[in-house]
Amino acid sequence: MWLSAILSLAAQTLLLVPRWRTNPRLLPAACVFVFVSLWLDKGLGLIVGGFVPSPLGSITQYKPTLPEWTIVAAIWAMGTLLITVFYKITLSVRTGANH
Repeated sequence: MWLSAILSLAAQTLLLVPRWRTNPRLLPAACVFVFVSLWLDKGLGLIVGGFVPSPLGSITQYKPTLPEWTIVAAIWAMGTLLITVFYKITLSVRTGANH
């Protein structure tokens, strides 16, 4: 958790100062800091409920239901749609297209 907090503060500092934000060597580092910070905080900090052992040491088996799989598919589809839209916006800004 401390490493996540330190990386997020470093990324925020790098991204807030315009001279550092536009530096082609520091910008990738700031992006990596953001990604690693979020991964440490959310990826390693979460515990999947189906894999937590009981006080007696038994592990409860869990199988997702169809509605849960449908929700997961919808979330992935929405994420894919948003990434596609953001890429389209980014490319149109970078190429100077006025479409």
